[in-house]
Amino acid sequence: METGHCLVQDEMQVVYEALDGSNRIVIASPIYFYSVTAQTKLIIDRTQALWSRKRLEQRPAAPFGRKGFFLSVAATGGKRLFDGAILTVRYFFDAIDAQSCGELVYAGFDEKGAIRKHPTALQECFEAGSKFVQ
Repeated sequence: METGHCLVQDEMQVVYEALDGSNRIVIASPIYFYSVTAQTKLIIDRTQALWSRKRLEQRPAAPFGRKGFFLSVAATGGKRLFDGAILTVRYFFDAIDAQSCGELVYAGFDEKGAIRKHPTALQECFEAGSKFVQ
């Protein structure tokens, strides 16, 4: 909070540099207990340093040139299965000055490769990805 830089000097420094230099960021995570994986959440939590740096420098939010997209799959089919993960990812994008450009989420896929049997998922992902990189 005092410097805007993480006190822990580890491999996350490479992630900070990659985020700073990226104009398109995709978060892809399966859902575990109605949230992104612990590893994904760890990276999101560690970007608190970037948010703190922005706040310390009293920078206004960057104009939206940076964009983010969320892609997820889950085994179960709970009514609000993706709500928590979507909210977490949207706040992450906001914290790093990335415009959330949406998400594609698919429930009911428990086996590796099962998404290939979905009638529209692969085409939807292709179209969203093409639009996202433009």
